[in-house]
Amino acid sequence: MCKTTHFSLVLFLSLFLVFPSTSFCKEKLAVMDLREKHGVVKSLAEAISVEIRDALHRMGHYEVLSRDDIETLVERTAIRQQVGDDETKQLIHFGQLLGTKYLVAGSISKLGSTYSINLRLIDTEGKDAGVKNRVSEKCRCSEDTLFEAAQVVATKLMGVVGVAAAKPLTPASPPKPAPGQIWTEPKTGMELVWVNKGCYKMGDAAKQGNPDELPVHTVCLNGFWLGKYEITQKQWQKVMGKNPSLNKKGDNHPVEQVSWTDVQEFTRVLVNDTGIKFRLPTEAEWEYAARSGGKDELCSGGMKIENVAWYQKNSKGSTHPVGTRSPNGLGIYDMSGNVWEWCSDWYGADYYKKSPEKSPKGPRTGSDRVNRGGSWVSYPKYCRTTVRGKSAPTDRSGALGVRLAVSP
Repeated sequence: MCKTTHFSLVLFLSLFLVFPSTSFCKEKLAVMDLREKHGVVKSLAEAISVEIRDALHRMGHYEVLSRDDIETLVERTAIRQQVGDDETKQLIHFGQLLGTKYLVAGSISKLGSTYSINLRLIDTEGKDAGVKNRVSEKCRCSEDTLFEAAQVVATKLMGVVGVAAAKPLTPASPPKPAPGQIWTEPKTGMELVWVNKGCYKMGDAAKQGNPDELPVHTVCLNGFWLGKYEITQKQWQKVMGKNPSLNKKGDNHPVEQVSWTDVQEFTRVLVNDTGIKFRLPTEAEWEYAARSGGKDELCSGGMKIENVAWYQKNSKGSTHPVGTRSPNGLGIYDMSGNVWEWCSDWYGADYYKKSPEKSPKGPRTGSDRVNRGGSWVSYPKYCRTTVRGKSAPTDRSGALGVRLAVSP
């Protein structure tokens, strides 16, 4: 029987609500954020939890509420309870308060280079209440490959309730790259510029900046596609169904007020919809592109900030439509100023001292993620191409946005 009364609960672990379809009503399933254990940081556990939630959605039987919707529900109902360990009895009780038929909980741990994802599927109703399935997946892999393991374990878990997994989406591919080529992704209209492979001296050769911009070191990169512009509010709205920005002054203004974790969800929805493997650029890729292919440029596009950037002096207290300053040598806009841009890397103050030469991806762990480029509120020194910003993965700001990359 379908329950129509809704209850909510503030948990130290976030909850996502999922509604599987039936012919008469929608049974609910709640997915709790994974507990991080044994060397796994909380932000990674949160990102993998989002991937599991998205994997359930991609099965085609579920309507998924966003984080914002959950927060609104919690505020409206104002039911609060502190939660300790997610023991089965507690989880059954949580599920009953939430009005869910099933609840998913688990953990992620790491031993050496091997990750383990463990999930439980719990029936919360009647005399059958209890654990219905336990699955685990081990992955000796990078963080990027770990997201694929999360999809696998989610599919294995849900087989017990007769939910068929969706057929995997055949990955689409951008066109064969050529120097200076621009490719337009059809769903969002996002334009991407091909950045040729090459080597350059990464860091502050002019020694005008901060200690974390040194030492200058050689980096060699494969070619990649990079957004010609920052992601706009219109593009974010089209993919996510809402616009989180503070500066709502036009569709072509850059989206902001998005966390690194929000961006992971955005890219995964976009990948699911298009089959194209969108991602954040690495910090090394970002700087290489900002410097027009590794040239000695103080700002992205030249030495005169007024020509290429919206910053503290000329912004008049707001973001501006993307592409309204001069581009850099690759035809890419706003890599200095307008909004800071998230990169995929964890931040490490001394990472340049030990960075590999070939395609560096940042430290293996950390507490902050890198952002680059400065913004509409930044002074000129923070809009330099070598400046390294950092923020917690869950931080949001009206000066912090995103630009995406695609590997060939």
